[in-house]
Amino acid sequence: MGAVDPADAGAAEETGFAAPASPRLELLIGVVALVAAGAVLALSTQITSRVDAGGLHPKDWPTLLSGLAIALAIGLLIKAKAGRPQEREGVNLATRAGQTQVGLVVLASIVFLLLWAYVNFVLACAVFLVGTLFIFGVRSPLWLVAFPAGITGLIYVLFRVLLRVPL
Repeated sequence: MGAVDPADAGAAEETGFAAPASPRLELLIGVVALVAAGAVLALSTQITSRVDAGGLHPKDWPTLLSGLAIALAIGLLIKAKAGRPQEREGVNLATRAGQTQVGLVVLASIVFLLLWAYVNFVLACAVFLVGTLFIFGVRSPLWLVAFPAGITGLIYVLFRVLLRVPL
């Protein structure tokens, strides 16, 4: 389960292993995106803040982004029904290794959410990111340290420091 060599992707396309255009898949993606964005919008309206400092409220960004996601999902649905199916050049057929990676990332996401309830966010997020990088074949010590530290730090500063949302 390592990284895919770009040269192999081109070879797969030439030998007929490229994924075909699929109007049903485009429609399914639009429906799933619409349902997920609707759920996020419904959940974002229930966010309450213990501190009313004026200005941006903690629910403003999730509400805005989920509204934008709903608009984009509707656009996907319109395109899927009215337009030509999108060519999927460079997209290979599903492989056992790819399905295993997806399953492992879903499992890691569940573990992250469970772990977050018991340990500090910073630790849970860093462990999740290192694990996800490892699943997708990253083995460089620099990337396994720098990327999780940077992303975790960015999330912490944005939410905890700037927006004062407890993590």
